[in-house]
Amino acid sequence: MYVESLGRPAHFFIPADEWENVKEIVHTFLIENYDGYTVRGPYTGNWRPQLGSSPITESVYEIKVSFEGKERIPALQEFLADLCIKMSEKCLYLETGEDSWLIYP
Repeated sequence: MYVESLGRPAHFFIPADEWENVKEIVHTFLIENYDGYTVRGPYTGNWRPQLGSSPITESVYEIKVSFEGKERIPALQEFLADLCIKMSEKCLYLETGEDSWLIYP
């Protein structure tokens, strides 16, 4: 038997209504920088944009990637910040290992 570690997992969500507009951008970045990825969904999630506000229901795609080393997280964060601008999103949700982030442009 041979086992190869792929490092830490990371995943982020893209609004389903934006997925067709950005999937080629996401594909190119993740293949060039992380050698692969998986897309799952769409899933439905709920969140509050502000404390005390009414929850929003949103359909999203989950994109999963793995990589070696924490030093590779900032490049993914920068990419997601730029993607926010392209999609006119306030922020995107990202998980890396044990950490959760909201990535703003």
